[in-house]
Amino acid sequence: MAEVWLVNRATGQMGNRLMFFAAVYAWCLHEGHDLFCPGLGGCAEFFAPRAGHLWPSPTRPVPTDLHPAFIARTRQGRIDRTRLLAKLHLLPGVVRKPSGIVAYPLPPTDDSFPPPNFRRGRRLYLPAWRCFNPVGIQRYRAQIVAALTARPDLTRAADDFAASLDPTRLHIGVHVRRGDYRNFLAGKHFHPASVYHQQMRAIAERFADRRPQFVIFSDEPRNPGEFPGLDVVISGGDMIADLLRMARMPAVVGPMSSFSAMASYLGNGVAYHFGPHAGEDNLQWVYHGYPVVHSVDELHAALGDPTTITSTHAGTPGYPIE
Repeated sequence: MAEVWLVNRATGQMGNRLMFFAAVYAWCLHEGHDLFCPGLGGCAEFFAPRAGHLWPSPTRPVPTDLHPAFIARTRQGRIDRTRLLAKLHLLPGVVRKPSGIVAYPLPPTDDSFPPPNFRRGRRLYLPAWRCFNPVGIQRYRAQIVAALTARPDLTRAADDFAASLDPTRLHIGVHVRRGDYRNFLAGKHFHPASVYHQQMRAIAERFADRRPQFVIFSDEPRNPGEFPGLDVVISGGDMIADLLRMARMPAVVGPMSSFSAMASYLGNGVAYHFGPHAGEDNLQWVYHGYPVVHSVDELHAALGDPTTITSTHAGTPGYPIE
């Protein structure tokens, strides 16, 4: 058994950090390692099992009464020092991505990695989000979801929001991703409101018998007038509120996004990613094991029979990573 430390940068998008955590936690559960996650950064404080810990850990939780500002500085200092030593090749036990591939699979998806010599070490460090674990995140989903249980106040707020929606309607989340998507991959996944509206109309027609109501999630202010002719509710929540509200939607529609994929995974829903496929930029590995579909027809099939999405995306090791 080893200690595994996630020392990725504690900044960046929440979806990426939570996916990294899920992949590595599944590996640790599979092989009996302890996991410490300073790389979760401030995200850790949103989740009841991790809040108030100096080194967030789902396997060896040690609460502390230290001031939150001190905790944040100490975590960041640990990350910075560890990453520097790893970069200088002065730190033993660093699990590095093999050259020539985009990302590497962890056990139980691929039991051949990391090499056996790493497993004998007392402490292993993962400094970069370049691993994935589709078999693991499906096999250990219950434990991963439990480790990411939101604080009671956040859970109550998300439940109240869901309860405010008409229970007789099919609720479809719409992730209007703006912000960094203006420049990410030269704006490939940055779409005007008209594109979202077009997708929503197609969904409304396909699910007409279930009278869909659309819940808009965005990192910028939105108004219902952007989506004429549709029944629209604006979430207006912050990052964690929107993640938890999305997780209560049977489906979330939007461009390629780890945020919506993670929310659907946590809530046992499905994410419909329209627009360019992740594989165009060799990012398909990110979504292996997550409940993602790529057409209205696939969305319709998944909502009619949820097992179709599980069997399709559960993550047999057919991952093109070169």
